[in-house]
Amino acid sequence: MSILCESQEMLGDLVGRYLIDNFDFEARQATMRLDGWPSDLWRAFADELGILGLPFAEAKGGLGLGPLDTMVVMEQLGRALAAEPFLSSVVGFGALVNNLEAAEAGALASLIGRVIGGEARIALAVADDGGQRTLTRGADGWRLKGSAPIIPSASDSTHVAISAETTEGGTALIVTERNADGLIWSAIPLIDGTSAGGLELDALIDDAAVITLRGKAAIAVCREAQLAALSAEITGIITALIEMTVDFAKQRTQFGKTLSSFQVLQHRMADMYVEGELTRSMGFLAALKLDAPAAERSAAVAAAKARAGKAGRMVAQNAIQIHGGIGTTDELIVGHYFKRLLAIEALYGSADSHIKRYADHRADLGQPIPVV
Repeated sequence: MSILCESQEMLGDLVGRYLIDNFDFEARQATMRLDGWPSDLWRAFADELGILGLPFAEAKGGLGLGPLDTMVVMEQLGRALAAEPFLSSVVGFGALVNNLEAAEAGALASLIGRVIGGEARIALAVADDGGQRTLTRGADGWRLKGSAPIIPSASDSTHVAISAETTEGGTALIVTERNADGLIWSAIPLIDGTSAGGLELDALIDDAAVITLRGKAAIAVCREAQLAALSAEITGIITALIEMTVDFAKQRTQFGKTLSSFQVLQHRMADMYVEGELTRSMGFLAALKLDAPAAERSAAVAAAKARAGKAGRMVAQNAIQIHGGIGTTDELIVGHYFKRLLAIEALYGSADSHIKRYADHRADLGQPIPVV
């Protein structure tokens, strides 16, 4: 029995069918180019599918849907290996907006409308990215200084949301245009063919761009909403890898028999399927826990990301091995799925780091660490 309701199943089917009919590997290569934005697929997300408004409240022009709806869309994007900035512009930015005070979110109303319409894309420099940023108030206004070493989807963005520590010990959230004065960008190519951005900051910031000085809680939910969504993206990648590996094994012959007739490969593909189902289940749990108290939410998200990272690597490695040497070539999409998995793990924390986070949060909850 599926945890998803009928409308969520239909949403996943709708997005999946659209991507199959209108998006292929060559289209993905085109959208990854720096001059490929805004892509036709992104416009379709806004104009034809309407999914860019998915997490935003109906009063703001959105659909007002929940984390499970986000999961089914992210799974289909992973399955298609789509390079669109849905994770940052919709999932992450949506989580930020939904967890701000009403007046603070109201200051972003115009930008939210542009995101829903496909006109604006938001890069997020708000997670634990290894950079240090400070916001101070001086005679000449707000001064933002520091760095953000790596920001996914930055090359495609029109705006950037930045977290920074204040002298009073709070966490500020600043939202400004990507090309604002004092923001120095560098392009960072990633292993999966997409591009991230590095950011050096020494900028004077208008009062209107400082959305809140108490954004720590909203930023934490934003980070974890993205991590939960990434587990769904990995689930989609795993599903695609299993499907193409099974099809290949049914067609490829060895010693006069198809590969699928060998019991050892049947067992291996069954193990791949189990890993995919476990990843999907833990991703659903993480999504359902996004409204839970902080420690419980963080434990569920860390567990899902750790499981997804290990499962994705296991499935991709086996898919490549079953395909043989051709699985490592650029001409076959199997290797590109593997590279995407590696990029996700490197950008958002390794499986081992999330296992440690999971253990720490379980300890905070006074719960024993299960032996697996």
